[in-house]
Amino acid sequence: MRGNTARGSLLAIGTHGGYWALATWWPTMLRLERGLTTAQAARHMAVLVGGSLAGYILGATLADRLGRRATLVLFASGGIATVLIATEGGVSDAALLALGAPLGLFAMGLYSVIGPVLSELYPTRMRGSGLGFCYNVGRGVAGLAPLAVGGSIAAYGISRSIGLYVSTSYLLVLFAAALLRETKGIELMPMLKRA
Repeated sequence: MRGNTARGSLLAIGTHGGYWALATWWPTMLRLERGLTTAQAARHMAVLVGGSLAGYILGATLADRLGRRATLVLFASGGIATVLIATEGGVSDAALLALGAPLGLFAMGLYSVIGPVLSELYPTRMRGSGLGFCYNVGRGVAGLAPLAVGGSIAAYGISRSIGLYVSTSYLLVLFAAALLRETKGIELMPMLKRA
């Protein structure tokens, strides 16, 4: 199970790292770099949260329809593109507000996929502990992402630092997805034979 555990942990590191770098620093960037008022920043965050809720639903639906790996690739790629447009594209405040919905969608949609993926990496007797281990290794290591953003602000600014670490995290998700086997539709518990 070492290989599955390594791949699952990498997936969790990327998922958590991208979200935490974004969620921790986005409000600060809105206020300090963009000069938005508290009310304007709150509106931006509300749009991001609305997109997040949609991401949970869409991520779960697509994971069952398209497969786990394809959905991970779609959401990680979408997250990279969206965060780079938002942080490197020199967009207006109105465009940044509009980008909040897909940014939240892609970031949180990944969470709807990693639960099933991590569960399906392990046999029944190890499913809970395997998922818990990978998920929490991911949380532990990903806790460094907000620190990395903060440590690079002096050199790059808040926006560029967010873009750098969120996109790097989602590249880890893409790498993990390439290494993981597709688990859509596998039978987790074999049927009991009838006597």
